[in-house]
Amino acid sequence: MKLLKYLLGVVVLFLAFFVFFAMIVQLLSWFDLLPRGSILQMLTFIPARALALVVLLVAVVGWIFRWRKFVFGLVFLTTLYCPVCGDYSARSFLSYGQPASAGKRLSVATLNERYFFSGAGALVDAVKTMDADVVLLSENVLGRRDLDLVTERFKPYKFMMGKQFETAIATRLPVLSFREVLFPSHQASLSLGNEEKYQAYNSHRAFTHAVVDVGGVRVNVLSVRLIAGRAKDKTLSENLAWGWYLFRVQLGEVLFLRQYVESLQGPVVFAGDMNATPPSRIVRDIAAFASDMFLDSRTFGRTTFPSYNRPGVRLDYIFGRNGVRAAGAEVLNLSVSDHFPVRADLVISNQ
Repeated sequence: MKLLKYLLGVVVLFLAFFVFFAMIVQLLSWFDLLPRGSILQMLTFIPARALALVVLLVAVVGWIFRWRKFVFGLVFLTTLYCPVCGDYSARSFLSYGQPASAGKRLSVATLNERYFFSGAGALVDAVKTMDADVVLLSENVLGRRDLDLVTERFKPYKFMMGKQFETAIATRLPVLSFREVLFPSHQASLSLGNEEKYQAYNSHRAFTHAVVDVGGVRVNVLSVRLIAGRAKDKTLSENLAWGWYLFRVQLGEVLFLRQYVESLQGPVVFAGDMNATPPSRIVRDIAAFASDMFLDSRTFGRTTFPSYNRPGVRLDYIFGRNGVRAAGAEVLNLSVSDHFPVRADLVISNQ
């Protein structure tokens, strides 16, 4: 019994130290007390709910062994941490039930296609089921040979894509312009292992940008996916090295995206799989220049990945700026990918 208690104590103390350290790092990052791009900020990707579950486990074991002061201290730290770094919006809670502001209405959905894993027909049917004016798609693996077939299936939606493996836009609104914008970063394989030293040989990553007519208002809609991919093998060292590379690249992509978005005139909506969790430095950097449309109308965020099991993280977002507000948002229960789609009803304010 003493040996069991000793071993449990070692495990509990290790978990408690890790949780304590991760929470402190996230709090320091939240208040911009860590240098942007610090390797410690990789810990900000850990969702608050995951840390809270570990705290619960540690607290239960600690309570059983009567480590009461230890448990109270850990719970106290958690109560300070969760309100700051949790996936919630106090503003939405305080404004619940208030009518949406006046303006043009626009419904937007986003979906990571998972390279048409369920088939083109199933994906097109799912997109139409969403009943959104604009659908922003990522992991679009269509080659030019398949483009005509998919374009025909999407009707009455107009389907527009950039380069293979990147993003696409489907809309039933009049399209005033469409373009593909290159990121400074390079593509990573969606299905095979990756190594940093070979990345520079790959083509540049990209996102797509369309201007649509929403009742006479020109609205910019962008389909964006931040870089992700697998390490070359499953060893801890390779995964840590690859994760550190992805984090640095995502920081650069967000900076480029911010400069591009801030150069646009009029309302802007951009969405996609950001491959980052709500408390992460990445999503916080995006929130510095755009509003999370899900939390603009709901108090708590909802997980979107993986869809084939109980989803544990929120990776898919819709953001807006320049007079764009949300009247409602939801995660749709459509399993045509390993991500659930997100849909938002937006209001384009009269300016």
